[in-house]
Amino acid sequence: MSAQGYSGWDTYLDTLGLNVHEDFNTVYNAINRSSLDAVNVFRSTQIDLGVFALTGSGAGTFTDGDALGTGSGKFSATNSAGAQMQAYVGSGSLTVDMIMDLSVTYEDGTTASGVTATLSSGAVVGSTTNFGTSSDDIIDVTGAVFAGGTNGVSVGIR
Repeated sequence: MSAQGYSGWDTYLDTLGLNVHEDFNTVYNAINRSSLDAVNVFRSTQIDLGVFALTGSGAGTFTDGDALGTGSGKFSATNSAGAQMQAYVGSGSLTVDMIMDLSVTYEDGTTASGVTATLSSGAVVGSTTNFGTSSDDIIDVTGAVFAGGTNGVSVGIR
């Protein structure tokens, strides 16, 4: 690394805009007795950042879930890199479109609202749609509003 001008793995990954799997961090930690920066490591499991429980078209509740991390510090089971978020149907099927508008926090600490996505009518368990772009590094969903949807459907954000 140093021969190529990088002071270490974190600098190398930051410079190239790359993330590594948490298994890479496990090996790195075993050799170096330290973890990589959280923003450079993605977790192997997906967690829900929030869940919509629909009771009708445009009605229901949003329950905030766990954040992917803090945007700083070393990787741990509760602190990892941000990612592009995805909405998925967890139960039921939509008979009308569901339009979601999220408030989010990015790895760098900035926040945004109006991050939107639509799950179309006919979406069934396992159907997904992405929020934002593949370069978005979202670590938390802090609020959500929605329109449409179908009674009894559960939609998660991961």
